[in-house]
Formats: sequence, C-alpha cells, structure tokens
Amino acid sequence: MLSIEERAKAEAKQHRANNKRANADLQRWLKHPLNEDLVLIHKQVPNVALMDLFAKIIRYFVTKPHRRKNPFRSSEELDEIKLQAIVSRVKDQVDLAPKGDERYLACRSILQDAIGDLKEAMTKQKKKYELEEEERRAIQEDQKRHDRIRQSDPLSSSNPDIEFKVIFIKDPGDPKRDPYFLKQDRLMITYKDIIWRLRFNKVARLFHLWARCIDPSIRGYAACPGLQWTHVAGHYPIKGTEFGVVDMANLSDSYIVALVERNGKETIPRPIEVPPFGKKTCCEPGCSSLTNHIQSIWRDSQVMNALMLPDDRCVQQVPLDSENFPPLRNDLYLEVWEPEEEIHTATAV
Repeated sequence: MLSIEERAKAEAKQHRANNKRANADLQRWLKHPLNEDLVLIHKQVPNVALMDLFAKIIRYFVTKPHRRKNPFRSSEELDEIKLQAIVSRVKDQVDLAPKGDERYLACRSILQDAIGDLKEAMTKQKKKYELEEEERRAIQEDQKRHDRIRQSDPLSSSNPDIEFKVIFIKDPGDPKRDPYFLKQDRLMITYKDIIWRLRFNKVARLFHLWARCIDPSIRGYAACPGLQWTHVAGHYPIKGTEFGVVDMANLSDSYIVALVERNGKETIPRPIEVPPFGKKTCCEPGCSSLTNHIQSIWRDSQVMNALMLPDDRCVQQVPLDSENFPPLRNDLYLEVWEPEEEIHTATAV
C-alpha cells in the first residue's frame, strides 16, 4: 500500500502527464486549418452556443485519433477530408444565408444538419445521447439570446462610444503586451461574444477571460479599494468594461489570479498555478509554503507579505495547494520586492 507521500507523488506525476497530453492536443488543434475556418464561421452566425457545440465536435474528431496507439482500430473515425467537406459546406451555406431575423433560423438549420452528420459517425450511443442533450441546451441558450436582441432597442443594446479594455494577465518574465481595445457593437451582449471576437481578431487563441468588477458592497483590498477580478465564461450578460486575458497554452485550469504589489509602486494581476491538494513539493524540494514557491518561480523576488482576503489572514507559510487556494479565485494579495532592473513594464490595474 502506498504511503501518503508516494500517493501524492503519483498523483502529481499523473497530473503533469495529463497537462502534457492536453497541451499537445491544444497545440495540434491551434495549428489545424479547420480551427481557422471555424473562427471565421463563428463571426458570421448569430447562433453562438450551437456554433460552439459544432466546433467542439470537430475538435473531438481531429484530436481523438492521436490519443490511441492504433487509431485505425476504431470505427469512430472521420478522416480530415470528410471533416473539411462538412466545414466547407457550412461555411458556404452560411455565406448564402439571408440577413435579418431569418438568418437566425437559417443558421440553426445549417448547424443542426452538420451536427447530425457528425453524430452519425459516432458508434457510442452514450456519446450520441450526450450530444443530443448538449444540442438541445445550446438551442435554448441561443433562443434566449435571440429574443433578448429582438426585444431590446437597437440604440440601447450597444453604445459605439464604449470600448472594452483588455489587459494581459501574465508572468513577470513574459513579453510586454499593450492593452487591447475592443469596440462594443449590437451583437456583443455576453462574455462569449467578447471571447470569440478576441479569437477572430487573433488577439488571443486559447485563454480564460476575467472581468474587473468594482463593487462598493465588497470589502476591497487596502491598496486597491473595491477592486476584484472575476473569472467569467458562458452566455452571461456583459458587466463592466475592463477585462483580463490569461493565456492557457502552458497553464492548467488549476490556477488563481493574485494581485501583486511590486516595490510599493504598482499593483498588477498575475496568474499562479496551484498544485493539486496533497502535492506539497511542486517546483523543487523543500517548496512547502506559498512564500517559498513564489520565490522559486519568480527569481530574484522576495515576498514581503501575503494576505488572504477578505479577512486579511496572513498566508505566507501556508502550503500552496488547491485546498488552501481554490482555483479560479482572486482573493490573494501579495507584496513583493523585485530589483528595479527586473521590473518589466506592465499595465497597472
């Protein structure tokens, strides 16, 4: 029977293997020409949720064969020529779809036919049933979105004078990137719309979107009163005008966004990957606390203080794992000292 430490090491090894496989699948997909075609189609269709599902199934067929030692043993295969034919057919039909209110129903029919062709290639009944349920939910979400657009006043549903500011939440050693400004339009009413617009404009490819929310009812940080970053996804209405992008190409879903005050001069958000619970040695032997971990991954940095909000609890010596620091949260505040020559220009929040 494995000891607790051996089990933690085995789980950590499996976690790294899963991340490596997921990153390999991701890089393969991002370079695939079908991904570019799907982004172009998404720009033209009002059926956001159904288009997401169509793209998800295409990606499933593209990446699935590479996970097996012998991909030719399964009958659940669609070669890339057939996949390209389906995507090209959808693109051509969408280009010819009528404008106005009729476009919504026309694009729904086009996507449903394509999804139906993809489902026929699946041999597992359970998978088909799951897709049918996802398709039903996607149609319902799109219908609600379509109804909101129709019922709203076109002049009040968007404001051409409003710009969404997008900053890049990144590690200190990453290259500098200036903020990106995105004009609001009539069809940008949910967070998913912002995500797809950033992809279409090639601002980012695979990323998580965070929104900066200022809420007077929330007890904020001492250095930045009322400041809070929230991970957003799905088809929820847009709130606020400032957003942050976290590049997920080399990051697992288990991470937090911390507010980092550097040398007492500026406070910026930074992503910190959080090891699974029980994995005490995450980056090097002896890394048993938040302070040791941060000083290991951010070279030449010293953690002067670390607070967990909203109760201002000191967590400098607390082990960094998913139990102590729940992923996709923004409740850690760090005071860090760095040599002046090591400070890279960044966007302050």
